[in-house]
Amino acid sequence: MNHTKFATIAHRDHAVCCPISIEKADRLFALLDLPSGARVLDVGCGKAALLERLIERFGCVGVGVDSNPHFLAEARARGFDRGVAGKLELAESEVAKMSLAPASFDAALCVGATRAVYGSYANTVRSLAALVKPGGKVVVGEHFWTRKPDVGYLKASGVKLDDYTEHAGNVATGLAEKLLYLYSVVADSDDLDHYAGLYIRAVEAWCLDNPRDIDMTAARDRIRAWRDTYLKWGRETLGFAVYLFQK
Repeated sequence: MNHTKFATIAHRDHAVCCPISIEKADRLFALLDLPSGARVLDVGCGKAALLERLIERFGCVGVGVDSNPHFLAEARARGFDRGVAGKLELAESEVAKMSLAPASFDAALCVGATRAVYGSYANTVRSLAALVKPGGKVVVGEHFWTRKPDVGYLKASGVKLDDYTEHAGNVATGLAEKLLYLYSVVADSDDLDHYAGLYIRAVEAWCLDNPRDIDMTAARDRIRAWRDTYLKWGRETLGFAVYLFQK
């Protein structure tokens, strides 16, 4: 099944397409101390809910980049409704194909899309750091191992042991790039279950509503395998946090 189609269906009810609550994101955002007239980049912005909240808080210009046209259409509609459309710039593209000037943003974000956009967490941190000004902020959302993963989980999920590190390892990656670690927020079990529950519910509902769609069987099989893997192993094995660094 086409990845964009599945992601759009599965995230039907998510404002933020990763397992962190708006309340925790706001807690971190309150510490950004963005200057007047700031420019903020969100790579893999999804529906741009986080970027729009930053515009509301700081009056900054927000630049969002994502390859999913359905997410961006929702972002534009929400931006208009929330009165931030005039400061919201959205690009349907892959960031590698864009000409973004080095050290041109006051803050750069990639929350929950590190591998999709840059291939790894380390590359994401390095790439975003290059795009912010000296003193600028880098905000990255990433998974981490909460315990050693079971072999069955790795096999069922297709994840490799070295795809992730522990929470402290994610911080260490930023430090290795000469960034200053300032803060982080960590998803708890309720955050993880809420994200997973909406994800499962949306796909199951779509399958019931679209029994003749060519992708229905594939979507149903995929979400049920994901559900079983999450409940048996993933919920207790793979955490998620958003990290705040300063250049």
